Amino acid sequence: KVNGVSCWRYRNRFRVERQFDIPYVKLTPHLSAEVFYDSRYATWNRMLYSIGVEWALEWGLILETSYERVEQFKPNSSRTDAFAVTLSLYY
Repeated sequence: KVNGVSCWRYRNRFRVERQFDIPYVKLTPHLSAEVFYDSRYATWNRMLYSIGVEWALEWGLILETSYERVEQFKPNSSRTDAFAVTLSLYY
């Protein structure tokens, strides 16, 4: 609920990636686009674009770097650009 009114969002993502094995690391560059539908506005409200690389190291350590852009159309048009870094440890 937003301000006491029930609402929902639907999102769908398309992602393309390819893994490259080089000594000591697996590189996975990727491109993605995601579209969001918002029932409050009864329209496709937001787009998210991302380009990045996942660096999988041999020790269960994964570093992901990416650039993302979010374009929002309702209630006000806006654009946000961000650079993201995520570090994950798997054991």
